Amino acid sequence: MRLRMRNICRQVCHENEVDILRGVLTSDHVQMFVSEPPKLAISDLVCKMRGHSSHKVPREFPELRRRYWGRRF
Repeated sequence: MRLRMRNICRQVCHENEVDILRGVLTSDHVQMFVSEPPKLAISDLVCKMRGHSSHKVPREFPELRRRYWGRRF
């Protein structure tokens, strides 16, 4: 799952012309140091990453759907 999250973050950054300078994925959160164009707000980038990951990851890992049923992922 960690590799899939990494790929989703990379995909969203590539689509928005954002360079990932440094990043760390742990079991419960993501830390990233990025260089983004001035036309994009960091909050918009975070919303896009959270949106993509919250839709794709539960579909690809059905065991998470049972684990987080009724709660946020």
